[in-house]
Amino acid sequence: MDEELKVILDSLTPTQLEYISVRIYCQSDKEAAEKMGIGTQTVYNWSNKQDVKRALQLTAQATVTISATLAGELLKSLALPAVQVIADQLTHSPAHIKQRAALAVMDRTGMIPGSSVDHTSGGEPLESAVNDERRNQLTHSLFERSRKVPVGLDSESEDAMDT
Repeated sequence: MDEELKVILDSLTPTQLEYISVRIYCQSDKEAAEKMGIGTQTVYNWSNKQDVKRALQLTAQATVTISATLAGELLKSLALPAVQVIADQLTHSPAHIKQRAALAVMDRTGMIPGSSVDHTSGGEPLESAVNDERRNQLTHSLFERSRKVPVGLDSESEDAMDT
């Protein structure tokens, strides 16, 4: 927790602390006061209202930072399942979908000049979310799938080749 916020929170009354926790989710001071069952004038008359206001600002900033961090972690956790979907498309889809999936992989891995390599909001490459062992497993899986089903052939064409 930010040191300034900690110092301010330590100086507030229990009612003011509750007000901050309610106010952060309300549109106005009036709405927060009503939800707490206190008069709006009570809030406006606090002798340390500037401290309450600053604590509210710092709490809101911390909440946004934490939310952004959690959202980033959620997106990172979804990266591997998303790659698996593309890998499945390379194996089990009609030719035009296989081609789009292959181009998407090549674009995101920088294999196409001028590609749009993805980065997280923190500026780290998305690949940093995947450890080397897992990356090797995915690469091997993609390679094995591509050897089984030639890109550009759908399952019907593949069946015709077997006969």
